Amino acid sequence: DAKNVDMSTYDTIIIGGLVVASKVTICGWLVKQWESIKDKKVILFSTSGAKPTDKIKQEFLSNSLPESIAKNITYFPMHGRRRQKDLNLIARLMMWIAVTFIAKTPQEKEEMSKDFDGVDRKYFEPLVSAAR
Repeated sequence: DAKNVDMSTYDTIIIGGLVVASKVTICGWLVKQWESIKDKKVILFSTSGAKPTDKIKQEFLSNSLPESIAKNITYFPMHGRRRQKDLNLIARLMMWIAVTFIAKTPQEKEEMSKDFDGVDRKYFEPLVSAAR
């Protein structure tokens, strides 16, 4: 449980979260912990439906953290995985809302509704290198 971990014993902290509504979900916790970890090497990664080439990925960080924190961490936005059949009811409802109200064209609606699997070990190599 991350709420009870003493971060003072670590030199490097790697934190990951998923992206919901263009924000990295773990960043609220990161902001609350910042005073106790700001002198450490902090690496943040996120997973989302955005493809590796999508420029929006860098916006996830600026949407999620104040610049005073964002400039002091190393960020790795990664492509994730989504299988509709594995989503719980709330996640399916959120996807329906996104497809219904955010997608502007039939093509966008179709693309947002598809399952995807962009998980690949090669995307973790730069993160592991940064942690060393």
